Amino acid sequence: MPLEFPISAEPPLLDVRDLVIRFGDTIAVRGLDFTIRRGETLALVGESGCGKSATALSLLRLLPPTGRIDSGTLLFEGRDIRELRETELRRLRGAAISMVFQEPMTSLNPVLSIGRQITEAIREHEPVSARAARAKAVELLDLVRIPNAHRIVHEFPHALSGGMRQRVMIAIAVACQPRLLIADEPTTALDVTIQAQVLELLDRLRRDLNMGLLLITHDLGLVADWADRVVVMYAGRKCEEGRVDRLLHAPLHPYTKGLIACSPSVGSDLHFRDGRMPEIAGNVASAAGVAGCPFAPRCASARDDCWTARPDPKPTGGHDHLLACPVHAPATGDHVLTFS
Repeated sequence: MPLEFPISAEPPLLDVRDLVIRFGDTIAVRGLDFTIRRGETLALVGESGCGKSATALSLLRLLPPTGRIDSGTLLFEGRDIRELRETELRRLRGAAISMVFQEPMTSLNPVLSIGRQITEAIREHEPVSARAARAKAVELLDLVRIPNAHRIVHEFPHALSGGMRQRVMIAIAVACQPRLLIADEPTTALDVTIQAQVLELLDRLRRDLNMGLLLITHDLGLVADWADRVVVMYAGRKCEEGRVDRLLHAPLHPYTKGLIACSPSVGSDLHFRDGRMPEIAGNVASAAGVAGCPFAPRCASARDDCWTARPDPKPTGGHDHLLACPVHAPATGDHVLTFS
């Protein structure tokens, strides 16, 4: 469950500043900032296409050939990931930073056994024998609570259920005890019971290993139960950030309010008053060619300047809450927002 963190001068585990990602001539992520501390779960939330997965891939410099990091800094334990050589990246991936990808069936190699895929991850970073790596693979399957681990190491991915494949992906990701784990939609296509089990597992590993956890999702119900802080993205930009309890119970940005209203597990009191599921009017915007606020075409409160000037996230109502909307900012003296 979410933790209460004491105020600390300790630098963040991950510090992303002014991240800009392009795919060809299209800007997919524009000026994104966020931090993650050790032992903390940060949720990155937004509709499909808002730049969440691109952000995750950029942290390991695994963007597809058509994508590139245009600018920004990605400081992990004080070192900029963008400046690392390929040999340094190979040591980083899987050891210091690991990732659980969206679809385990396509992420696992169908022609290699489960044990082979786990031992490859171990031996890539640790000087151990094949026998020792196989023993550790069995321990990892036990750790993620897969029954009959001694038998499962010999199985192939197609023989396992979706939930078990996802657990195998988690076992591979934590094999070398990373300091940061990225979970990109880790419960996609899983039923509700298995979703809860996977998230309980991730949370337990976060606590046991004191990892930072970046949880990427569009499901605010998951965020409410498992995250400490949340960054809400729209069209490649951050529109609101804050602690989960405050942001979900007193959202400020109209897009955040719309997401909560459309989430059965969070905004249930808003549901079915007229027999219909609430929705956010209009179509998802692109980050390309937007002069003003990208949410303006879908916002009932948009003013004339919302169409021409783009708002940047600013502190509002406290240093730990950021909002990119002067229309909905509380009128509290120094916390009034202005357009950049």
